[in-house]
Amino acid sequence: MTEHEITDLGCVSNLDVIRRFVSLKGLHILDIGCGDMGFTRQLTEAGAIALGIDPDSRQAEKNRAAAAERGLNFEQAGADAIPVADQTFDGVFFAYSLHHIPEALYGKVFSEVERVLKPEGFLYVIEPTDCPLNQVMRHFHNEDRERAAAQQALQTLAAPLFRSLQVVTYHSESIFESFEQFAERFSSRTFNPHYTAEDVRQEAVRQAFAEQGGVEHRFQSPKQVMYLKGKVNT
Repeated sequence: MTEHEITDLGCVSNLDVIRRFVSLKGLHILDIGCGDMGFTRQLTEAGAIALGIDPDSRQAEKNRAAAAERGLNFEQAGADAIPVADQTFDGVFFAYSLHHIPEALYGKVFSEVERVLKPEGFLYVIEPTDCPLNQVMRHFHNEDRERAAAQQALQTLAAPLFRSLQVVTYHSESIFESFEQFAERFSSRTFNPHYTAEDVRQEAVRQAFAEQGGVEHRFQSPKQVMYLKGKVNT
């Protein structure tokens, strides 16, 4: 993405960044790879009518069991087969989820995104970038190749589908009370079957956590957003 100017927004929240691009009030939004729907709920709290989809059966069971909330919906589905009609959504979000999609599916996934978006709809992708916390996680879950593949797919497969593209970076802070809190957070993720609780709690991870986070267990979490708007083919 060296051909695009990248603006850094500093330390801001996800919603603050979203509001720089679009007002969510009244918009029909799809959150792909929604996990526990924490981010999806943020979208509805900002006024969106949101559908979260996720293929993970264990997480889907938890999402269905949760109390229904106004404007918040869930379907168990993958990004390569979105269960809605054409031109349903004003916007599609991938919040830290794009790099979890198998590389071979990216073509089909972006074709589906184009299909379900309205002509002036947008695609909003948040992806993490390298940081001290990632240095800790590499000891049990190295996603460098997957993240690089996601960025490549955005440039070569997604960007040509839209008339405009903006790229911004920003960061937040992750603060943990203890190593145990960190380990519990990552051990409980049902959508990431590539490591075990024992992997997270190994001594090498504990040492890296102490070295990178310091006495306050504070980690800066940088991220990048690609905002693509207006379908080329309408």
